[in-house]
Parts: sequence; C-alpha cells; structure tokens
Amino acid sequence: MAGNIAALAGVPASNSKETYYQLLGVSTKTDENELKSCYRKMILQWHPARRPRLNRLEAENKVRIINHVLENLVNPTKRQLYDRMRHAMECMSMGVRLDTKLFPPPSRSLPKEFMLTPVGYHDHFVRIVDNRMLLQCREDFVGMSFTEFFWHTKFQLWFLSEETQTCRLSCQQWTATGVDLKRQGGHAKQLMYLKLGFKEGQESDKSAEAEISLSASQDIHRCNLIISPSPYLEGAYRFEAAHFPGRFLCCRKFEPLFMGSKPDSSADVADFVVVDHTQARKLMTMTEVVRGALDSLGGSQGDYVKLKDLRTDHSLRLYFQQVLCCSIWNQTEFETWFEGHSTEFEYAGGRVRFRRGGPYDKRGAQENAEESKHTADQKDHNEESADQAKPADGSSLLADKLLSAEGQLATARHIMDAAGDDLARLPASTGALALRRLALRPLPEDNSPGGELVSARRRVLLVLPVLLGESASTGSKEKTGSKEKKTHSRSDSENLDIGDLLDIRRAVAAIEADSQGSDLIRACQAAAESLAGVIGTRISQSPEELRIEHLPELITMPANWRFIADAFEDAMRPLLKRLKTGALLQTLKAAVDAKVVRSAKPALEFLVRWELKNLNRGDAVSSASVLQSVAEVGIEAHEVLSCLRPPLLQRLAIDDLVHIVAALAEHGLDPELLKAPLQARVIVSGPALAAVPPGQLLRLAKAASSSQVLADCAIGPVAGAAANAMARWSVESIAELLLVVATAD
Repeated sequence: MAGNIAALAGVPASNSKETYYQLLGVSTKTDENELKSCYRKMILQWHPARRPRLNRLEAENKVRIINHVLENLVNPTKRQLYDRMRHAMECMSMGVRLDTKLFPPPSRSLPKEFMLTPVGYHDHFVRIVDNRMLLQCREDFVGMSFTEFFWHTKFQLWFLSEETQTCRLSCQQWTATGVDLKRQGGHAKQLMYLKLGFKEGQESDKSAEAEISLSASQDIHRCNLIISPSPYLEGAYRFEAAHFPGRFLCCRKFEPLFMGSKPDSSADVADFVVVDHTQARKLMTMTEVVRGALDSLGGSQGDYVKLKDLRTDHSLRLYFQQVLCCSIWNQTEFETWFEGHSTEFEYAGGRVRFRRGGPYDKRGAQENAEESKHTADQKDHNEESADQAKPADGSSLLADKLLSAEGQLATARHIMDAAGDDLARLPASTGALALRRLALRPLPEDNSPGGELVSARRRVLLVLPVLLGESASTGSKEKTGSKEKKTHSRSDSENLDIGDLLDIRRAVAAIEADSQGSDLIRACQAAAESLAGVIGTRISQSPEELRIEHLPELITMPANWRFIADAFEDAMRPLLKRLKTGALLQTLKAAVDAKVVRSAKPALEFLVRWELKNLNRGDAVSSASVLQSVAEVGIEAHEVLSCLRPPLLQRLAIDDLVHIVAALAEHGLDPELLKAPLQARVIVSGPALAAVPPGQLLRLAKAASSSQVLADCAIGPVAGAAANAMARWSVESIAELLLVVATAD
C-alpha cells in the first residue's frame, strides 16, 4: 500500500508521474470545497458497491488511494509538505540546484527535537526500531497508536562545531514501551548516537555502503557527521560522515538507512526534511480522530453512535479547528467520507459504528453476530412498555433495504416495490439518502431503465413534503394515554441540519434539470417549495447551524424572510465579524441573478447594510465591487449614493462609477442626487471615458434618457466617448445610442 501511495507523488521508486492533484483532476491551487466535491465524485465512481462488475480488490485499492490523497490535501500541514517535496522532485528531474549559501546555518535554524522524512516520501518517517533506523509509513501500522508511532521518530542534534557544522545525530532510549511512555513510568535511559559500521576491509572503498546502528558509545570516527542544506529543497538537509567524505546518510525503500556514496542517484535519497516534533499532532489522520471520538462515545463496544453526537465531540471539533483549519463537515460530507472508509466503519441512517471484523472492531469473534442496529431513542421507546413492542413494520424493512442498496438501480427498484404508507413513514434521513442517489445521472454502463428511474424519482418527490414536515417538528411529541413518547421524527430531524437540507434541495434541482416530463417538473417544484418552508423553520429554530457558505443558496429560496429575519440576523452577526469587505458579493450577485431581491429583501437589507458599513476597510477594487453589487440589488440606494463622495469617489475607476450610476438610475433614484457624481467625475473624465466598455456607456445613456437632468450630464459625454472609440462599438450599439440621443427629452 505504501508503495502505491508513494508512486502517486512521483517519487524515484515509482514509474508513475501522476501527482495527487492529477489523480483527483484538480489544479494545484484548488480549495477545500472543490477537493471534497472531486472526492465525492471519485468515491461514487470507484466504490465497489457501484462497480460490481469490477474486480473488488482493484476497486477497494482505488478507494484506499483516493482516501489517502484527500487526507493529504485537506490537511494544510501535510499538503504544504507534499507540495514542497513535489517542487523539489521537479527540480531534481530538471537538474536545477539551489544556492545553499543563501540559507541560514543549520545550527541556528533547526528545532530542538525533530523528525526526518526523506524528500519524495512525504508520508514516511525515519523511526528507531531495535537500534536501527527504518523508513516507515503511518498507514502500514494500523494497530499502533499515534503516540507510539511518532515517539520513535524523535531525533536531536549535538553540534560540535558551528563553523564546520559538525554534529552528532542522537535519540533517547526509553525503558518503557507503549502509549504515552512518560505516564507509564518510562524514562530516558541514555542517549543513543548514530554509528557507522563498515565491513572489514571496506573503510577505504569509497563505493562501499556502511550499515547504521544506534549506540551509546561516541567514537568520533564513527559518530561525527557534517550537516549541510539540500541543494533541492529549503528546509531539507544532508548528513555526511565527517571522517569518511562522500558518504551520506541515505534511505532506500524497504531497507534500513545506510551510509552511501551516491546521494543524487534515482534509487537512493540523501535529502531529509526536518519537521519540528512539536508539530506531530498536526499529522494525525482523520481516521485516528474519528476512531478516538467513537471510542469515547461508547463505540468501542460495537454500539452505533449518532452522527450528530460524533459531530459535537470536542476532540473532533478541535481537530477541524486546529489541524484542518476549517469548520466541521456537514452530514453529507461525513456520509461520503464514511462511504469511502466502509472497510473500517459502518454507516447507516445517521448512525456509525466500527465495522464488524474491521481493523478497529474490539468485540471479538465470540460476540453475538445479531447485535441490534436500533438507535438509542428507538431502544428507549421499545423498553417503555412490553405491550407496545411490535415486530418490524414495512417502513423499517424498506429503510433497511434502502440503506443497504447497492447503487441507483437497486434504490429505484426498492422505491417502486414499496407500499405508499411505508414510503411515507420512512425516516427523513433515509428518504434524503434515497433522493440523492436517484438524483445522480445514470452512467452508460449501468443500463438503468429510464422509466423506472423517473417513476422512482417522482414517488420520492411526492412523499418528500410529508417526510420533511415530520422532521421539521423537532419539539413535537405525541401522547399515548397518560404517557408521552417521542416520535421517530424527533431523533431523525436532529441529523438534518441546514446544510443537509440544502443538499436535498440541490438533489431536487438536479432532478428538475434532468427532467423532460411536466409531471416530474411539477413534483420538483412542489418539493422545492416544501424545502424552502422547512429550511425557513430550521433557521428560526436552530440559527446556530447557519454558515456563510450557505448564503448564496439560501438567499435564492422563496422563503418567508419576514418571519425568519430576526433569527437570521442574530445568527449572522457573529459570523460577519470575522469577514472582510466584499465577503458577501457572491450572495448579492446570486440574489440579482435569481431575481429574488423583492422576496428576500429583509435578509438582503441586513447584508447590504453590513457591507456598506465596512466599505472603508477594503481597497478600491473591493469597494467598487461592493457598490456595484449593492446598486444592482437596488436596496439602500441612498446609502450607496452617500458613499459616492471624496475620498472614495476619486478612488473609483471611471468604468466602475459608470456602472454604479447607471444601476442606481435604473432603480429610479432621484436624478438630482445622481447629478453630483456625474459632474464630479464623468463629465470631466475626457479621454478616459472612451475606455469604458461600450455596453456600460450605452446602459448609462439609456438610464439617463428618462430624465432631462441626467440627459444633460451624461448623454453628451457618452456620445463623445463613442465617437472617440468608434472601432470598439458594434453597429447595433451605435444604432441604439443614436436612437437614445435622438429621443432624449
């Protein structure tokens, strides 16, 4: 496995030159959201459940590689290390060497304790095993804890001479082994130093390789090294034997480290990146953190854990905040991740546990194979009264079938075979999962019957308002006699946050875009309206679930914004404090493009006021973009106009000012108020006005033609600019301008 992963990075040991970015089909500058989107597509493409005709081992290997790629690219620390090494490998292949004289001396730049990772092997580390130095990958030691693995990667340097950079590479020998040696009573026994070991008669043979071991003895001839910067990568170093010039510390795949004489060969690597050992925690994998969180929530006993509880785990949230440097994933993103890690985890209906027989299953072979899959709420419900216990009904059986269905075709057939009542009683999360599967475009090789897929889509869309109506009532209870019992919708709705509901909305939109029949389109429109209502209710009940990235999609919904405006504003205020000027441009443009300015006015007014309030914090480009977007929206037009005064008025480019004034004029702002910025900049701009795009000038002329005041200020300069730049104007645009000039009041 480690060999396959290393091959993707283009390391010397591989014939493959495909990088992680090429594997996912993204650019080197792609962001986290695009990475997750590409990851989802590739998991759906290669997951064994969707490719039953492929060799299962081949498909599973592909999924493991894709998982490894995502793990390294979404983690900023790992991605930076990978990118640095990728650049160094490119320099090596082209023979480009750095001027190492410009680098600071190692004695002044190295951390006190560090790890060594060879250039080209960004996920491998040098570890001490039985007094030998081995190159090992974390993924090859699934059963070993994170602390134990990285404890044996800790090295130190003892500099003997800063002038020659002569030093000794050492580590500490510990008397205890296992997790967290200090807490278990382990203590440093003595320092161990790197020691060269030549075979008899080979010390004078410069081509001979020397074995390396760790010893407490300090023979200066065998222990002293000279450290020098790598000629290919800043922050990487070479270790040369002080008394055996030309012999460098080298690594070779699957072999212990040795002293070799060919540091620039394709098979051996002599350049090692020094990584501060205090940053080791930032190298933890997502799997390790999820595993620890599941254990702390009772998953070690084989029980299911709600995804909602997992997402609120403190250690998991700290990992996203401090290591991945992003907000915690929503339910859909976790679902995709668990689908990609199905050999380790078992995910079903908003619940997750360790897969039976997987690498993290602690239950043992003797444990009962028929362990209950019900959630904690369902167990409490069944224990309330023995006479209330009932055998599994049709909706439960249907839910199990849908959760275990392999692919779109199987999902569609289960939907078509189900009774209407069973479909209507499905948990909302299961119905959402089925809808997302049905929304995917069928692949050519799937041979999915078109009519069956269309019918299944329509059935789920028709029942979706019922499912969402139940799930929206998070506080509802139904009484039976003198007792109160929780409905299934309460526990299920807790797993559907605003992000999940928006995912459902995208699935409905995808089905509508792929539909040709009017019946299916009407079903999509009805489902979209129901979703808008549910999301609006969710905002008013759980405003803390709102995220900035939700805004462009939320603002285009036909929701009752007047009803939810207060909750929306309360949720947005703390989020907006961390944003810069122009952060809401995408949201404002989405509102204009979707033509929902009027219906979403309560929310847009709040967002526009925030952008205008922070306008002076941004540069001229950001300020111009904000004013253009706000002018297009047509809300707070007088506030926009009040911003068009010195010093901002002088900072705006003339084409930006023309755009803003034309938009304000189209929205019917008092012409007398628009006269001032036109006279201050447009009339006196001279030749600069001719450089404004013809479309913007024509728009200004049309808007000005409705008022004599504006016509006197704008039409003449626009006509003059058109005459000076006639070659840039099309015949149609010239004809329109002449008509405007001729008909102006």
